[in-house]
Amino acid sequence: MKRAVKGSADLLQTLRDIRAVPVIGMMLILGGGVSFFVGSSYQASMPEFAADLGQAKGTTLYFMLLAADSVGAPIASVLLETTRLLRPRASART
Repeated sequence: MKRAVKGSADLLQTLRDIRAVPVIGMMLILGGGVSFFVGSSYQASMPEFAADLGQAKGTTLYFMLLAADSVGAPIASVLLETTRLLRPRASART
């Protein structure tokens, strides 16, 4: 049986639970930071960025610019996971 959502009380409890798992907090900060600094204008500004590089939309180099962006995210994810750069540190709390 599902319990009722309590609104802000559930939000505060979720934040308390997240604090116990630092990796989740780090991913939330990372995702929030990216959306704050990059935002949704990223894809919309890509044709203008390509034009600044001397390439028109629809050219092969414009496609390579978009493909590099698409391939970079999974590669970065695999590298971060395999090198353990974002591994949680042991806390002094016991």
